[in-house]
Parts: sequence; structure tokens; C-alpha cells
Amino acid sequence: YGACCPFHNEKTPSFSVSQEKQFYHCFGCGAHGNAIDFLMEFDRLEFVEAIEELASYLGLDVPREQRSGGNGSFQSGPQASSS
Repeated sequence: YGACCPFHNEKTPSFSVSQEKQFYHCFGCGAHGNAIDFLMEFDRLEFVEAIEELASYLGLDVPREQRSGGNGSFQSGPQASSS
């Protein structure tokens, strides 16, 4: 697929998306990456925020990890969010 790049002003399309490779690239400004990279750049999100955004869009829960106590160990899964 081709289009005008959402990351810079242009009149001639230089933005390409490969559905097969699941990758985008702009030949004008050099922006490139996957769906997560696109969300991070387009919406100015941090990685975890982009993951949460995608998960929310798909109706998925994002598992959490939390430190337990002061011993530096981690808990994950349902028990981590309920502690």
C-alpha cells in the first residue's frame, strides 16, 4: 500500500506499507517500523502505552509484573494484580 506520509508534509506519496512483511517505510523522511513503532511515533506514546493501546483496541488484557516486597523478586499473572 502507498500513501502520503503521516510523519511529514508531502504532496507525492512516499509512504509504503507491506502487509506481507508487516512493516512501513517512508522514502521521504525515513520513518520505518512495525505496528507498535507506528503507534509510538504517530501518537507519541512510550512502548508500554502503545502495547496497552493495541491490547485495548483488540479487547485483550495486558499481564502485569510487580515487585513483591523488598526482595527484588517479581510476581506476574492474576495474583500480581490482586496483591
